[in-house]
This record gives sequence, C-alpha cells and structure tokens, in this order.
Amino acid sequence: MHFPHLHVASAFSAHYGVARPEELAATAAEQRAEILACTDRDGLYGAVKHVLACREHGISPVLGVDLALLGAGRVGGAGRAGAAGQAGRTGAAGTRGGQRRRPRAEE
Repeated sequence: MHFPHLHVASAFSAHYGVARPEELAATAAEQRAEILACTDRDGLYGAVKHVLACREHGISPVLGVDLALLGAGRVGGAGRAGAAGQAGRTGAAGTRGGQRRRPRAEE
C-alpha cells in the first residue's frame, strides 16, 4: 500500500466499523502497510488499542476522529500527534453551553 486511508473506523464505532484494532493492524501488516489510521466516530474509543496494535506490527499509527455535527455534516481530523486536541474537539462537538446534547440521526 502506497498511501494510508485516513477514514478507518474500528469496532469501537458502533454501526461504522466491524474490525477490532488488533485485526486492522494484522491485516495492514499482511498488506505491508507502513501507516494505519483509526478515525472512530465521535470519539477516540479505540485509540489506545490501535496504537498498541500498530506498534506490535511495526506500523506507524495515525489517530483521528470522525465528528458528526448537527447541520454541518462531518468534520474529520487526523494526525500523528495532538490526541489531547482531538479529545477536546470531540468533547466540544457534543456539548453546547456546557450541556450535553442528545445524539440525533443524520439527515
């Protein structure tokens, strides 16, 4: 593989991904990937397991989040560093004025 896919959801993203981070890393290693992203939906749910699995297989991990925002579609972000910033944006996307919003289906 000559390029990484930057929109990869793990099984920690309900209804969006089916493979656990360990399975994704093993498959990527079989395909001789050098980089593997994990961009779970609305959170960094599989981030730790993703990084550990990538290290085990000698793959550089990339972390990101696929955020669903009301009325604005999706906002994605990925990077090799800055997981704290991703977590902050994830928390901010789910709140308005400090109040947690109820999840809604995308239209």
